[in-house]
Amino acid sequence: MDPRLHEAALNGNVATLHELLQEDPLLLHKLTLGALSETPLHIASLLGHISFTEEILKCGPGLARMSDERGSYPLHLALARGHVEIAKELLKVDPSLTQLRDKDGRIPLHLAALNGQVNMSKELLLIDPTSARAVSDRGETTLHLCVKHRQVEAAALVLEGDKELLNTKDQIGNTALHLATAKKQIQMLNLLLKEPNIDLNAKNAYDLTAFDVLVLTPSEIGDMDIVEMLLKAGCKRGKEPTALIESKNPGTWKTILGNVCDQWQKKDDDWLKDMHNTLMIVATIIATLTFQAGLNPPGGFWQESIRPPSPMPSPSIDKVDAGTAIHDYFDQTIFQIFMFFDMTGLVSSLTVVLTLISGFPVRNRLVTWILVIATRLAVSSVALAFTFGTLLIMKPGSETTNFPFYVLTCWIGIVFIFILGHGIMLLVCLVKLLIKFVFPGMQPEKSVKPATERETKQRDVGNPGCCLA
Repeated sequence: MDPRLHEAALNGNVATLHELLQEDPLLLHKLTLGALSETPLHIASLLGHISFTEEILKCGPGLARMSDERGSYPLHLALARGHVEIAKELLKVDPSLTQLRDKDGRIPLHLAALNGQVNMSKELLLIDPTSARAVSDRGETTLHLCVKHRQVEAAALVLEGDKELLNTKDQIGNTALHLATAKKQIQMLNLLLKEPNIDLNAKNAYDLTAFDVLVLTPSEIGDMDIVEMLLKAGCKRGKEPTALIESKNPGTWKTILGNVCDQWQKKDDDWLKDMHNTLMIVATIIATLTFQAGLNPPGGFWQESIRPPSPMPSPSIDKVDAGTAIHDYFDQTIFQIFMFFDMTGLVSSLTVVLTLISGFPVRNRLVTWILVIATRLAVSSVALAFTFGTLLIMKPGSETTNFPFYVLTCWIGIVFIFILGHGIMLLVCLVKLLIKFVFPGMQPEKSVKPATERETKQRDVGNPGCCLA
């Protein structure tokens, strides 16, 4: 793009535009022949230069259908910035612009609705009444976007033209009622629940109704008002959440197993958030230590090839080679154990580093746990290598030679405790899954007693006191 044209678009300078067009009447037409990061019409639409936009559209109307490098069209930019007059001028030139999609698959009506531009949304619907049903790349209709962005007036306008949007589901099966309940929008719920054709108990891809979504979301002040609204409208639970089962049956075997697994899982999720960076740092440090220890073993090297000093462990050794480890001749067994653990630590830590930098899906839980196991192996190998390395440099027969064995025993005990703890948690979760799949109908026995009116109401609500308190 000519720098002078770019400057004129930034300033909305119509006079400069006319001068440039006198120099080259095909200036704007040439812009439509190639890919540009942005056109003068993009800049004018974004900045709200209405007069400049009108002149551009007179001379180069084809620019209205050109997208920038981010996939946005001038009409999208004008609506995103709230420049309604510019949007109207663009639509006068080409009403079919209502079907253009940005990089997220959203049409102009989507942007107008989510920004609360009710009058503009009305004009777009007049031009193309079917555009309300258009879905974005996430499967969201205009009504979904209105709910997500708390635009009640725009939602009412959309529903006035198309009632079938009430029960349309997005990519994960959520209707507008699911979203309004999850976001706890009382005004939006009032609007939706007034509609006679709404499916109050529609289920999403996770088999949850709107009532289930409310029960499972974090509690806030005013939740009981929403509960009353949903109950009065006729909403029901699709399935009984685990939290409600536990609150109704405290102290049972099912509750104990569920609590242990759920608490462990929550801690595990929190712990894994920063795990990858931590693993990279630890693995890099271990790789450095083991690399250094492998090339500079305890006791050093023979400086030159000479006849071995006496006594040697093996009479068959009649010469030592320069550059070889001294302890490889005198304490061969311990030295080989030291080198084995040192190499194990090096390989394990390098495996972690390579996995983290090679583009594998490390956010996958299985891959993360494999990395954790490899790091534990590397840490344990460093501890064992240090233990046997100290044996090589201690005086034979000294009382201090027992210290490494004490350290080794303590380390093995610590590792065993970690393995035992994780093993117990894994066993508990496996037992819970086994019971769930092998005995799906098995329920803990409950004592039967007359229920008061308050208890009956709480049972019908889904025991909201325990979930919403």
